[in-house]
Amino acid sequence: MTGIQTDKLRSVFLAALMVLSVAAVASPAAAQPIDSADRTVDQTEVNAGGSTTVTLTVEVGEDADSISIQDSFDPEFAEVSNLNVEFQNGDGSTVFTNAENGSVTVAASADAGTTIVVTYDVTVVDEAPATHTISGEVVSGDQTVTPTGDTEVNVVEQVGPSITFDGQTSAGSSVNVASYNLGDNGSTVAVWSTDDAGNPDEVLGSVSPSSSSGSLNVALNQQISGTQTLVAAVHSGDTSTEILASDTAEVTVETPPGDAEVVDGGTFFVGQVLYTNAYDTGDQVVLRDGDGTFQSDVPVEDGTVTLRTANRNEGIFQLTSPTGPTIEFELVEQDYDISPSEVEVTNEGDGAAAEITVASNRGTYTHVLSSESLSASDLQSVLGTGTIGPEGETLLVSGTVDQTLAADFTGVPAGDYQIDFGVTDTTASDTVNVSVEAAAPGQVTFDSDTKVIQEQLGDRARIPLSFQNSDTAQLELGSDDLRWRVSLTVTDADDDGSATVLVNTDNIRQTGTVFAAAGDDTVSNVEVLTGGQFTSPDRRIAATAYPMSVSVNGDETDVATLSLQDPSQVERSLSVSRARAGLSFEDALANQEESSTVASSDWVVMELQAAGIFGYIGEDAAADLAAGEDGVSLSISETSLDRNEEGDSVDPSVFVTSVDEASNTITLAAKVNEANGFEIGETYRATFQVAEANPYVDAAVTRSVQFTTAPRAVSIDFAGDRLRVQQAASQTISGSTTMATGTQVTVTIRSTGESVEGGQPFLRSKTTTVQNGAWSVDFDFGDIPPGQTFTVAVRSAGASDDAAGVVTQAASVSMSSQISQNGQVLLVDSVFLPNAGFVTIHDETLQDGETLGSVLGTSRYLPPGSHEDVRVTLDEPIEETQNVIAMAHQDTNGNAVYDFVDQEGGADGPYTLGGEAVTDDAQVQIPTEETPTATPTATPTDTPTDTPTATPTATPTETPTETPTETPTDGDGDGDGAPGFGLGIAVLALLAAALLAARRRE
Repeated sequence: MTGIQTDKLRSVFLAALMVLSVAAVASPAAAQPIDSADRTVDQTEVNAGGSTTVTLTVEVGEDADSISIQDSFDPEFAEVSNLNVEFQNGDGSTVFTNAENGSVTVAASADAGTTIVVTYDVTVVDEAPATHTISGEVVSGDQTVTPTGDTEVNVVEQVGPSITFDGQTSAGSSVNVASYNLGDNGSTVAVWSTDDAGNPDEVLGSVSPSSSSGSLNVALNQQISGTQTLVAAVHSGDTSTEILASDTAEVTVETPPGDAEVVDGGTFFVGQVLYTNAYDTGDQVVLRDGDGTFQSDVPVEDGTVTLRTANRNEGIFQLTSPTGPTIEFELVEQDYDISPSEVEVTNEGDGAAAEITVASNRGTYTHVLSSESLSASDLQSVLGTGTIGPEGETLLVSGTVDQTLAADFTGVPAGDYQIDFGVTDTTASDTVNVSVEAAAPGQVTFDSDTKVIQEQLGDRARIPLSFQNSDTAQLELGSDDLRWRVSLTVTDADDDGSATVLVNTDNIRQTGTVFAAAGDDTVSNVEVLTGGQFTSPDRRIAATAYPMSVSVNGDETDVATLSLQDPSQVERSLSVSRARAGLSFEDALANQEESSTVASSDWVVMELQAAGIFGYIGEDAAADLAAGEDGVSLSISETSLDRNEEGDSVDPSVFVTSVDEASNTITLAAKVNEANGFEIGETYRATFQVAEANPYVDAAVTRSVQFTTAPRAVSIDFAGDRLRVQQAASQTISGSTTMATGTQVTVTIRSTGESVEGGQPFLRSKTTTVQNGAWSVDFDFGDIPPGQTFTVAVRSAGASDDAAGVVTQAASVSMSSQISQNGQVLLVDSVFLPNAGFVTIHDETLQDGETLGSVLGTSRYLPPGSHEDVRVTLDEPIEETQNVIAMAHQDTNGNAVYDFVDQEGGADGPYTLGGEAVTDDAQVQIPTEETPTATPTATPTDTPTDTPTATPTATPTETPTETPTETPTDGDGDGDGAPGFGLGIAVLALLAAALLAARRRE
């Protein structure tokens, strides 16, 4: 061996493989125990069509990691939504979630001690009565736990609207509704005053309950007094809508003899009227200070002591009597500071809002607000809270410590106002002076950077407007020169400072609605100033630039241009992709992948792009395309037909659609199943057509795309009669599938037969995710001895496959340093390939990341097993002594051809152990031939012919006998001097290989 830096070599090689996008799938964490699992259902009895929330709580045990949680429903719920996973008291992560009407699945990993809380909402069927049974399990490794707790959701008969309003006493600011049920249509519970005939007269307060039934406390918007007859009612909408159920009751307002009942040890505020019934009539009661000093007599009238404190100082006091109890209490001043003392606001826009803060040392009390210039109802409108006092001149607002009151002076006439703040039962008071200025003139502008809004003729143009200090504007489009001009009023009805006007450019000067507003905003007062309706139904407005202006109260505030363009400038196209089963429509669009093969139950997704169609293709685009609105149609027909067979078609209206007018795109998706008209295993052609009758084309435009439906299938990849894995960690088992990316696949390995020496029975399972039609998962076989057989089972929803496997010794390669006379044939001492493959020779540039360029040559295809003296013929001979690396490669595509270089690392990658390539390195010497010194030819002396002198044979100067370097034969008898074995041994090796092949065939 030459001592090449093997660690560096391996790391560089693997990094280069990553650059070449050689996929590797990380193995999920091993399954671990679960301490407990519990299920609760918020409402186990739900009205038909109603909803409830299910909560699964899983306590994760020691050494926990991979956890699978699943609930199944029989029968299926009408809808399952809002699936959420939280990790409490520890850390965790969600690997996979899926919510369908028939089941909920969560795959997660979490630390020991973590609580996993899974919540989801279910909507029950409309029919009643019925019972939905929930069953499930939590799996971690070999442990399966069945959740305890609720297992049923019962559908009950819908109860009609009802309300019970009992007679009661009240403080006058609120009343209690004993019970209510909103039924199918109820929305609001309201309390009414009554007229002389006992009929509802005026709304005193209302509540929109968060639950469909229960009891309520309804706050009144004005203080009531005495005894009154009130009505409590259930309304279908707000208080202006129909009363569905009502009840009448007498409400009596009881006025206590004072502001607070004095009790021993209590703290009260200077100014309060204190009372107690602790003494009897005739008792002599006196008030003393904390030192016992007499302050005053306190009369007892009708068994009640009333003590006014407005003129008292702070301190400790006692009520005492020789015949009654001693009551000690404390009087303190109420802190009461209103800020700011000066407020400046406008009467329109954002500047109309202000915050008024209250700082007090008292937790519960009532503000009394009044103003000489603002009525109590004006103050109520400004603050948005409070009840009007009994006399109608003050506003009563609940007070607390450190309170903030939000004030809005919109609509208040410009001027200066003083608002007096006080407290109902103490002497605390303060004042706020408010200066209201008239708002700046309204300003409405086109919310577009370029002031040029472009749209294709036939589509809906969107004109965005921004509002300041106004909620209405007049918009004008077109001009007299262009023979079309129109004006309209735009209202920012939701007060968010913006509105978008929608213009159907197909209907301009045709029948139908032209102008609308997005959201809750409105368009009104549309008036055509120039250019009426075209007489021809095929005529359309010209594609050109139309001026626009916007004004407020007759003053023009901004201008812009609506540029209508020829729709043929946008490329018309149709494409197809797919998304996995179990996703919602929105998630399917977000997780689609390009593919023309779609498995049963997966989503087939088509994207259609075209302009000039959105004026008549609406949100229900699938139905419009099926109907062929204005010659724009989509058809889906079967093409894989036998002779004389009539093909079936799929109705486009079964597709769910998403329309994005800004990108001129319609996305349609449908689940591939018989219910939607698909036959599995057939090929379909989808054709989008704009017919010649369409006003925006001169000739018919057709775009088509094909896709094939396939059964849900999954397979295990391996060559030969069984799957072979090495006795090592991170051994990859992989395969292919017809199912879409994101589909979950569970792979289980199980020992078979008797365990070989040193082994134990094993059962292991992991879940992985399909990527681009393939799946892969790693298992640790390091503790399983060679020769152990096992089975592999792969399962996914609706698909499965099985295979037999065996554990082999780990892949290895050994190469000794050697001499190569010709530099083209090298010898690898031995190699073990668990799953067949090749031995490849690399030069040292592999260490610099030259994964492909370093390949010098590769062996023939080698079947699984051990091989010795493997000859590798290099693509080009090497010419100098150097280090080389022998690497064991797989035959990943099973074609017995080395494709690693041609496919740029995408096939036939190296065998690995512990994440590193299996290699060995050696030095190859290339001998240099020695050149002998020149031997001159002897030059004889002139010799007479008749008497020749003896002429010795010429003796060359230093002509050594050639001594070759040690040159072992390569065993093939060709005399090339390459290292190896002799011919006889080579023949024996060939015979051994033949015998081995024969045994395998047997």
